Amino acid sequence: MKRVALYGSILALVLLAVWLFKGSRDVMEGERPREPKGWAMESPPVVTGEDDLSQYRDPYNTGGVVPTGTPPLFLTWEQQLNPVRGPARNDTPEERMGKHRGAKAKFKILAVDSERTPVPGVNVEARFITRYDIPVDVQKKESDENGFCAFEGLSTSVVTLKASKEGYYTTEHEHYLFVHNAPWNCVKNGRWQPWDATLELVLKEKRNPAALYVKHLEIHLPQKGASYGFDCTVGDLVEPDGKGKAADLIFTYNAEERTAQGFNRELRIETVNGGGFIRGTRDMWSELKGPYIALESGYVPEIVLRARSIPDVISEDSCLKKSEYLVFETYSRGEQPCVGKICGALFTNKSFKHPEGGSTSYFLYFFNPVPGDRRIESDPDKNLFGRASLLIECQP
Repeated sequence: MKRVALYGSILALVLLAVWLFKGSRDVMEGERPREPKGWAMESPPVVTGEDDLSQYRDPYNTGGVVPTGTPPLFLTWEQQLNPVRGPARNDTPEERMGKHRGAKAKFKILAVDSERTPVPGVNVEARFITRYDIPVDVQKKESDENGFCAFEGLSTSVVTLKASKEGYYTTEHEHYLFVHNAPWNCVKNGRWQPWDATLELVLKEKRNPAALYVKHLEIHLPQKGASYGFDCTVGDLVEPDGKGKAADLIFTYNAEERTAQGFNRELRIETVNGGGFIRGTRDMWSELKGPYIALESGYVPEIVLRARSIPDVISEDSCLKKSEYLVFETYSRGEQPCVGKICGALFTNKSFKHPEGGSTSYFLYFFNPVPGDRRIESDPDKNLFGRASLLIECQP
C-alpha cells in the first residue's frame, strides 16, 4: 500500500508540474485562441453591424473615401502593387491562425484592357494556395459580359491568378491576402479581409505587332575608354570589331579595378546623329512588359550605367534592373529615326574574353529597322533574325 501511495504521489506531482508549465507559457505568450472543430473548413458566421464591410462606399464607382482603418471594397491594380500600409503592429491571433491553417477568401475579378474597358469572355484561373498537406484548389471561370467573375476558397494568404483570351497578352498576378502593417485586420471571423472585394486584372490587347529584330545577347568591348558601334540588324559590333555594317548604338566602357571587391565601372550608351533614350518600368505581370510604341519626345541623349563598390559595400548602382526598360530612337538609317527597346538587367562587367576591356550582361533588345515606324510591339512569329521568339518578353 505504501508503494502504491508513493507512486500516486509522484504521478500527482508530475501532473501538477505539467499544469504549472503550461500556465506559465500561456502567460508569456499571451492568450491563444482555441480552434473550434472544423473551423478552417466551415463557413464563418455572417458579419453584421459595424463590422459589415458592405456599408462602405466603393471609391472606384463613386469617388467616395473609404473610412480610416477599413479595407477598400474595390482594389485597383495600383493598390494591389502598392498596398496602403499603416503603422507597425503585431499580427492578431486570427491573422496568425489564417496564415497557418488557412481562412476563407472571396473576391471578384474585373478583367479590363489597357484602356480600362471591361473584357468579356476572359479565361481566369485562380489557384488558392493552402498548407503543404492540402492539394492546391484550382478554380477556372470565364468573365461575363461586364468583365466580372467570382471566386471563393480557402487560402493561407496568397492566390495566384492567370487571365488569358485570344487577341490579348496573358496576365499573371499573385494576390496577397495578408498585407504587412495593413491598417485593418486581415482576418476577421475566419475570413480574409476585405471580404468579397473586386480585383482589377489588366489584359493588354494585341494592337499592331511589327516584324522586329529581336535578340538576347551580351556585348564584349575590347578596350576600356574606346567607343564601339553596334549594328542592331546584325546583332554585333561594326567592322573591324564585329560583323556589323552600320552603327545604331554606341557603347563605351570604362573601369577602375582597385581590388577584387573594389571597383568603379561605367557603361555609356549613345545613339547616332541624335535621338536618345527613355527609361521606364516594365509591366512584369503581362507578357507584353514594355510599351506598344516609342514616344516622340522626352528622350535624353545618352544613358550612363554605373556600378561602384568598395569591399563588401555597393556605393552606387544605376544599372538597368530586370524590372526596367530603355526605349531608344536613333537617326542611323536616314532622316527619320529608327526605334527600339532594351529589356532586362543590363550592367557593366569585367570581360574574360577581352581582359583589357569590359562587357555587358545578357540583355534582350528589339529593333524596328523601318525609319519613321514607331512600333516596338513585336510579332513573335516574325523575328527578322529568322527564328521564332514566342514569349520573348518573358526573357530577362
